[in-house]
Amino acid sequence: MAIPPRTRRAKRTETSRTLKREDTKQRLIDAAEAWFSEHGYDNVSVSEIAARAGVVPSLINTYFLGKAGLLYAVVQRHNMPQWQALEDAGRGPGTPFARLARVIAVSATMDTGRIRLFGAMMALSWSWPPETERQNLAERAPFMEMLRGLVREGVAAGEIKPIPVEDAVDAIWWCYTMGLRGAVFGTATPEACAERVTSVLRSLLLAPDMERPRAGRTR
Repeated sequence: MAIPPRTRRAKRTETSRTLKREDTKQRLIDAAEAWFSEHGYDNVSVSEIAARAGVVPSLINTYFLGKAGLLYAVVQRHNMPQWQALEDAGRGPGTPFARLARVIAVSATMDTGRIRLFGAMMALSWSWPPETERQNLAERAPFMEMLRGLVREGVAAGEIKPIPVEDAVDAIWWCYTMGLRGAVFGTATPEACAERVTSVLRSLLLAPDMERPRAGRTR
């Protein structure tokens, strides 16, 4: 049956509106990412972001429910390309702990590529609403499951202490989150931060006979 001309026009109009809406949202995310990377979160206004995107400021509320929601959209864009790289690092050669150390190093390099933006992301994570926290937990669930897999492998191989998996994963996440503060505040390089996180986790997680020999220590 032929579609009436008016219905076809309505569908074309709706498609055009959808494309225009998505284009506007992407331009706002582009502008916000650039501004936040250059100046941080608190030093940028919605008017500046909107002007850079070439739209009216009210659209930030319309599409993202405000500046914080726009930053979260930037967080999502920032995180999406990382998952594959982290998965590759976790599945590469080496013992489970060696792969975990590689995941930490790769993640630190990517997270700190735009240090002001990363700092803004971390600050936002302490103040976003509960529904955003649930969304974020769901989005990073595959990464956390990869960490669980590495811990289980390490325990089975005798490399990691036989501790509850969730305790080990929490230790990894907490050490990593706090371990990058030096990079955010310019007191340490991302590489040094990653090495420090790995060193702490080595002390916390490795089975006693798997620990790296320390200076002056003999076996």
